[in-house]
Amino acid sequence: MADSIQDVYNGVEKLHLDLIGTEDLHDRLGTLSLGCVRDGPTYIYELWKSLLNKWFTEGCKVYIATPLIDRNRIVNIIDLMFKNKTTANLEAVYLRYQLDDITRISDLKKEILDLEQYTTHQKLLIEYKFFNKCCYPVKRYHCNYIAGVMDGAAEVLVTSACFHAKHFVEESYESLAFVKMSERQFREQYVDPITTTLGVDS
Repeated sequence: MADSIQDVYNGVEKLHLDLIGTEDLHDRLGTLSLGCVRDGPTYIYELWKSLLNKWFTEGCKVYIATPLIDRNRIVNIIDLMFKNKTTANLEAVYLRYQLDDITRISDLKKEILDLEQYTTHQKLLIEYKFFNKCCYPVKRYHCNYIAGVMDGAAEVLVTSACFHAKHFVEESYESLAFVKMSERQFREQYVDPITTTLGVDS
């Protein structure tokens, strides 16, 4: 899948073309309860965007956790939220503040807010609806998941792939599973272990 700046930043009209259809998405998720290994760029990335879009469309509380994310994946999330602007509900994004030896999340924030494709009003929404939802667990962790929660039930896509070009653009075979549980179980098994103590680990 192409991942040039031009391809990724063509906006929502381009983005929706990369999403899996509802029936195909349902069929794929039905095969993942036992887990499997799939290619990041050609399978997991497409599924990741499509599932986020589904949850944003339905008004689910959406949770995202990954130790490593890049600008293009944040732009994907933001554009999906704008695509579903009346229903998108991003509850929390768990990230490392220091993403690697060089990059901090504040660096990506500046790059994104400097993009000309967004209006001044949209940039205010990006800060409020995305960056204000970012949390930085002090605990060292390497878990990657997205989750949609509604009416006490949770759906979770768990993968070994970080939400970064290293796993979503470069060839990389990663583990993948889709599980369902109660909201209480989701918080106990997925959120609480990494968020018992929150803060910026400087």
